[in-house]
Amino acid sequence: MEAWLTSFALPFLGLPLRLVYRPIPQLDVAQHYIKRLVGLPGERVSIDPPRLLVGGKPVEGAPGIARVEGMGPSATGPAYAGYRNVDDEGMPPPNKPGFLRTAEDAIELGDEYLPMGDNTRSSFDGRYWGPVPRTQMLGPAACVYWPLSVRWGIGAVR
Repeated sequence: MEAWLTSFALPFLGLPLRLVYRPIPQLDVAQHYIKRLVGLPGERVSIDPPRLLVGGKPVEGAPGIARVEGMGPSATGPAYAGYRNVDDEGMPPPNKPGFLRTAEDAIELGDEYLPMGDNTRSSFDGRYWGPVPRTQMLGPAACVYWPLSVRWGIGAVR
């Protein structure tokens, strides 16, 4: 697929909006993902299970990342598995060569971001398809409406 660019004004605000589409290998064209940004431009990201490392050091002071690394219960399903590499036991195999396959691997980010899901054993994320340029991101997310879960008062917290 080729990249395309379009610009137009938002009629109700009169603001210019520029859309750039550059396909990311392995991702469906119309699919949107809600992920945590674990790597910022210029950083080096790796995983030493269950820890996420940035610049070779464990991330500190980020409650969401600490929750995943702590491998405690999640509000919507089984306990967090901590951060895992693609080739770790219990991980789904990538359909193409992935990133962060082993603890020795790292991703050097240029002017890009690295997204990862919290449920690392079932999250299709940057470990599988790599870094994402800013022009490919739409966030931040304001609301997660699907799947219906304890976020909406449906079911019990385990």
